[in-house]
Amino acid sequence: MGKVTLDKSMSLDGFITGPNPEPDQPLGEGGDRLFAWFMVNQSEENFIRDNEIIGEAFESGGAVIMGKRSFEIIDGPEGWVAPDGTAFEWPVFVLTHEVREPLTKGKTPFTFVSDGVGGTLEQAKAAAGDDKNVGLMGANVAQQFIKAGLVDEIQIHLVPDFLGGGVRLFDHLGTEQIELESTRVIKAPGVTHLRFRVVKQKGEMTMADDNTTDTRRDLVVTRLFDAPIEQVWHAWTDPEHVMQWWGPTGFTSPLARIDFREGGTSLVCMRSPEGQDLYNTWTYRKIVPMRRIEFIQNFSDKDGKKVDPVEMGMSPGIPLDVRHVVTFEAVGDDKTEMAVTEYGYTSDQIVDLSKAGLEQCLDKMAESFAEA
Repeated sequence: MGKVTLDKSMSLDGFITGPNPEPDQPLGEGGDRLFAWFMVNQSEENFIRDNEIIGEAFESGGAVIMGKRSFEIIDGPEGWVAPDGTAFEWPVFVLTHEVREPLTKGKTPFTFVSDGVGGTLEQAKAAAGDDKNVGLMGANVAQQFIKAGLVDEIQIHLVPDFLGGGVRLFDHLGTEQIELESTRVIKAPGVTHLRFRVVKQKGEMTMADDNTTDTRRDLVVTRLFDAPIEQVWHAWTDPEHVMQWWGPTGFTSPLARIDFREGGTSLVCMRSPEGQDLYNTWTYRKIVPMRRIEFIQNFSDKDGKKVDPVEMGMSPGIPLDVRHVVTFEAVGDDKTEMAVTEYGYTSDQIVDLSKAGLEQCLDKMAESFAEA
């Protein structure tokens, strides 16, 4: 089974290019140092080992996903070509907001995809086949896929240099912890090869600034609905249906702007009996039709801009980003078991309040099925 992999040479201070990467200088100023371990004269033993490590990626790769900026940097009349002139023949899928026709340059076929990370990955996997990996190129694309929980393996060739500037690989990943399992460490002159398996998202335990353990609390609510799984799924994907149940008892929902796709963000609003509007966004990380929805919920303003709940007068026990996982299971012909898990609360009181509100939302959802 193929994997989604990230394979990068990186400086000790976290950069994968030097400053100002451009088409005529794709690694930026001083970025050649990131590959000195492979390019310099070395012993036969080290040469064979390094070639084996690089060769693994070439042999297991079946397709590559990159962003528009990476494409612009590597774009040339001969397509994607290595510094030694080797042409890359993998199909490349460019994640972009632009609609463009596919093209082939040199030996490299490029397909431009505007369907977000999920749609791009689906096409790349289909091109790679069942037994080949999909590789990620570029920091921005890597960060999007890591945040979406779609990366299976990370390999870092760690170079003992401080570049001092350039493009950082692991910026903008948010505050949610991600557990990695070390599967290989190879020390060599000028580089240490590190391979990790991405295990799971972590939300149970964190270390506070004073080195005390901060226990995170997760909320789980399970319901059995008298409705087929298609109807229960529809309650999360159809704007009119979402507005029927979003908000606890006494609240209404005047708005549900749904962008239901991996990488998409929906904007929903609940209105209190006193007329106060509370906005939230749902940013989808993983969607498995009729089985699973994973998203990050944030408080926001009416335009969808993230707002810290503390600034809204709410308890600091509510995280800025609340990871949600909703699962669906058909029970017989006309019933569905649905479970909602919310991660990362830091207060039992907030868990109890959130659970009460969620239960009331699901009561309204059940009523919507009865009325259908």
